[in-house]
Amino acid sequence: MNMNTALKLERTLAVIKPHAFHHYSSILRQILLSGFQILQERCIKLSAEQAENFFKYQRQNEKKSREEISMEIMELSSSPLIALCLAKENAITSLIDLMGPEDCSVARDKAPTSLRALYGDDNGNVMKNAIHGSKCAIDAQHELHFFFSNMLPETISCDVVAIQDYLSQKIIHPLTDALYELLKIKPVEPLEWIAKYILDHNTNQPLMYSGCTDIFNLIDELRMDEQNQAQYEEMNLKKLNCGCSTASTSSLSSS
Repeated sequence: MNMNTALKLERTLAVIKPHAFHHYSSILRQILLSGFQILQERCIKLSAEQAENFFKYQRQNEKKSREEISMEIMELSSSPLIALCLAKENAITSLIDLMGPEDCSVARDKAPTSLRALYGDDNGNVMKNAIHGSKCAIDAQHELHFFFSNMLPETISCDVVAIQDYLSQKIIHPLTDALYELLKIKPVEPLEWIAKYILDHNTNQPLMYSGCTDIFNLIDELRMDEQNQAQYEEMNLKKLNCGCSTASTSSLSSS
């Protein structure tokens, strides 16, 4: 990839919703086959408060009923979801096309090979449409910052005043506070202490805690739970059949 191509890359957010979590590998395969690069990914279990914060910006730009907002919050906080930072030329419109219409029934009619047509639920709940994607560049910026707040911005300011303000707020002040605390506490290992202090007070930490750190391990766990449940049901069925057989034999003997 040459420099000119790299400069044209656009970033967008995709969220594989909790109800479509088990389709993760299939959805990811289609995203990659469509030419997207995955810059970052996170597997996260949101609280209701965190889900509400995610939709707070959207509510300022979209007119939705209280019931719709509640459904959105319930869906996103129900179980783990997967957030993806994707990059591609015209990434936002490309992902919108790949996802298809928000209503799964419309997607199956108008775009049968889209992600929502293939992996959305047919229960009349628009929120269970498998995947969320940023609708415009401003949305992408806000939503990416929500899930990946440690990510560098797409553009870096060359304004001297802006750079000085950034250095003052993000570097000089935090270091001054850290050194002040260091002098007060006088720890045995000052370098380790100040490193931990800076990490603990890092304002660029993600806005929520990950419910799992390894997506593939979590998928394996879910599959294992399904297998265990299937084995349990099979064992109960065998016991039931065995009991019926014994009862039948006993009744024949008594007759």
